[in-house]
Amino acid sequence: MKKRQPESLDSFDRESFRVEFEKLIPQFVAEMGDLLEKPTPRMSRRKRQEIANDVAWGLDVSLPHLTALETISKDPKRTGRY
Repeated sequence: MKKRQPESLDSFDRESFRVEFEKLIPQFVAEMGDLLEKPTPRMSRRKRQEIANDVAWGLDVSLPHLTALETISKDPKRTGRY
């Protein structure tokens, strides 16, 4: 059995994330409806795809900044924790 390597932010696969997130949206909406005690709205496939694309785009935009913050936090001289 192979040990799974920890994934870095560089190995982010946008398409697989988008597909998995699209599958998760109905469950997420149902949970939020339960928490807010509101009926769950019906979401069309097109709307789920739009939401998944928007979230994937947001991650694409923020990942370079997250990697920069990770490198800064690993260098104690840059964070002021020395």
